[in-house]
Amino acid sequence: MKSQRGFAIIEGLLILVILALVGYGGYYVWHKNNTKTNTSSPTQSSDVVAQVKALVAAKYTSLTANNEDGDNLMVYKLSNYSFASTTQTEANQTASYKTKNNDTISQYPSAMENDVKKIFADTGYTIESSQPAAIDQVSVNIGQKNIYFQKDDNVCELDVSTSSVPLSVKCSPLAAIAKSAGDEKPFYDALVAGGNPSNMIGIPNISNSQTAGYRTASLGISSIGDMGGAGAKFYSKNNGPWIYFTAGQQGPTCDMFNTVDLKAAFKGMDCINAKSGDIEKV
Repeated sequence: MKSQRGFAIIEGLLILVILALVGYGGYYVWHKNNTKTNTSSPTQSSDVVAQVKALVAAKYTSLTANNEDGDNLMVYKLSNYSFASTTQTEANQTASYKTKNNDTISQYPSAMENDVKKIFADTGYTIESSQPAAIDQVSVNIGQKNIYFQKDDNVCELDVSTSSVPLSVKCSPLAAIAKSAGDEKPFYDALVAGGNPSNMIGIPNISNSQTAGYRTASLGISSIGDMGGAGAKFYSKNNGPWIYFTAGQQGPTCDMFNTVDLKAAFKGMDCINAKSGDIEKV
């Protein structure tokens, strides 16, 4: 049997906590296999990102491109939704940079922040004030500032921090953000129905169950302003509404699958034997 430690490592990769890279001044758990297509082509935001890349190449040569999972995930709360949704941005709308040795930087990069702000201002973007306060201020714990800009129907997020990823810019059309929010709302509704107060929702990874008529989904959840997150699991029967099952930072124990529906929906999934720590199957 595999050990619980091995399972926890695998589960940890699936729900890697990386909100420090994508904003909200905290951490968030995301599933690395989530994908979503942005069908718009916002020339304005692409131009901004191109200018940021040129700025880094000319002035901040100690940074190198960051291609880690999550560097193109944009968290944003639309005013007509009760939760912040997650949108995957296109490559030409994303610029993320890390230090070459993955070292943290000792002083908050105010000059870098001001240089990028000037690019946005010169391109006609204005700072948006409608996002929750937790994302607009420097976090004492991680030395990060998250600033949102808007022009016409495009939104951009600037993250500057003292972490090993001191600069990140990502942009998205509001239409793509609205589509993401619509896709993620059924899972927020399921969380509410299940008594979970989380109001930051990741991109769902949906799979057909081994049992006919059932589907399962996993996604990252957290709460605005929280310094934590978890991977949440859901199931649906006969194309009915999604039902929230559980959330955590490692896989559920086998004894949690204690109903006919749970056993059917998650049949074949790894679970932890609560007594031995071995990995078994539902």
